Amino acid sequence: MSCLLITSIFAPINGGSAVVYENLCQNLEKGSIIILTATCNYSTGKTIDGWEEHDNSVDYPIYRLKLLRSKIIKSSSIFHSLFLLLFVDIPLRIKVFTKALQLVKKHKVTTLCVGDLNSLSWLGKWLKIFTNIKVINYIHGEEVTTEANYKSFQRARSNYLKDADAIIAVSYFTKDYLINRFRLSPQKITVITNGVNTTNFTDVDKLNARLTLRDRYNLKDKKIFITVGRLVPRKGIDTVIKSLPHVLESHPDAHYLIVGTGPIKDQLENIVTNLNLSSSVTFAGNIDHSELVAHYNMADVFIMPNRTMPDGDTEGFGLVFLEANACGIPVIAGRAGGASDAVINDLNGISVDGLNENEVSMAMLKLLDDPGLAEKLAAQGKVYVQEKSFAACAIQFNSLCETLK
Repeated sequence: MSCLLITSIFAPINGGSAVVYENLCQNLEKGSIIILTATCNYSTGKTIDGWEEHDNSVDYPIYRLKLLRSKIIKSSSIFHSLFLLLFVDIPLRIKVFTKALQLVKKHKVTTLCVGDLNSLSWLGKWLKIFTNIKVINYIHGEEVTTEANYKSFQRARSNYLKDADAIIAVSYFTKDYLINRFRLSPQKITVITNGVNTTNFTDVDKLNARLTLRDRYNLKDKKIFITVGRLVPRKGIDTVIKSLPHVLESHPDAHYLIVGTGPIKDQLENIVTNLNLSSSVTFAGNIDHSELVAHYNMADVFIMPNRTMPDGDTEGFGLVFLEANACGIPVIAGRAGGASDAVINDLNGISVDGLNENEVSMAMLKLLDDPGLAEKLAAQGKVYVQEKSFAACAIQFNSLCETLK
């Protein structure tokens, strides 16, 4: 079995799907997976830092083109759109197809795994014309739950899913959504829940992390709630901030550390200012990936009360919850999307309504008021994530590819 995984989002980019794909490749048998990805970020057009060093450090082949999908450019008119199609989009697709076909023949590829449903699924249709390749779509959630602005885009997305030979969903929530929204056969969908690398994510260096990072952020004696992720509405970060005043009434040592950047950063900072919470909230911005584990370890609780947005945008799974559990801290998650597959209430964390400030503050207070409960959930979480290894994900992935041969 040889599989070609094509995705614009791959290591050393940090992010949920990039982490999943990289760890999957690391756990598959050598020679069974080939990667086709990009050297540049399609949203900015800038070169991805450290991609050459990363590719030289792994034992599976990675091939890269500058871009696999066009850089995001806002069209100013119908003529501009036509120009972009003829002189940017089509030439790029030809280049991507030519490279993919070359790799299929060179490595005797039997399966194509598409990591970007909306922007790369066309490749499966083209390759099927010239080869006997089987196509898998790897679905994380938000790419199908978010409503498209144009009916033609919705139709294309639906057709891509129906034309695929198999679909991987990262949660049972995502599987159910695919069945109900796109009327897909349950037999076509395999659930492979995201795993966590318990070798990297561990609490063995917790004491050093707490000393070093708490000193850096001047949070030595604080009870730290942490969120790690892109600053977007579905994460529920605004709800946490608005819940803080009630928490601070009885626990003035509580502090909220927000790691990451995103489009609503200014909005979140305004909420902090308006609520006079500047001394209780820290925006850490982006951090080096090498410090991610230490940031989990410095905190007392991981919190991300995710919710489903009006346009359908929601968490497909929530890998960060398992990473936090692996580092020995309890989590607070929203009862929305695929987070319910990652967090089981009262087992490895507490589930809340991400739109309900009172419910969020009550969960925060529950863990602060009852250290024994926090320790229990943390301990149970560490056991729970041992069953969620990427090695198990790789076995499932390999088995699926074998059945399609």
